[in-house]
Amino acid sequence: MEISLLDSRATARPLLEYVESHSDDITDLSFHPSKPSVLLSGSTDGLVNLYDTTITNEDDALTQVFNHGHSIAHAGFLSDHEVFALSHDEIFSVYDSDDDDTQDSAHHFGDLRPQLHCDYVVDLVNSHSTRPLVGAGSHRSALSCLIPVPLLT
Repeated sequence: MEISLLDSRATARPLLEYVESHSDDITDLSFHPSKPSVLLSGSTDGLVNLYDTTITNEDDALTQVFNHGHSIAHAGFLSDHEVFALSHDEIFSVYDSDDDDTQDSAHHFGDLRPQLHCDYVVDLVNSHSTRPLVGAGSHRSALSCLIPVPLLT
């Protein structure tokens, strides 16, 4: 799968293309909240990648890979150094992008449904000025709620 960055004023040719970093559908893209050249991508291949978009060579631009191990539904930044991954089967983890050992720095919360007493998790809402919230719901009732994510730092 391919990530193409375009200049909206001249869309005929991409500014950058990253074509080898994911092996399946890309489900989420977001830029870092305070470092506009850092791009995050999440994919159904289970990977969350960080790129330095000031670098054109894809191998060099790929600065970090988090292997969530489950198909990514949503991924993004919780803070300047925390990255979250939420899978299609509601497995939730938070990774420290300042730590080079990405698996040891991970906080694995597992399946959020039993912990939140819900049937599904919609997404994570993050304003970067307040605690992030998990949006969850239930098929059995009109239950839908926003639940604060625990602070990890």
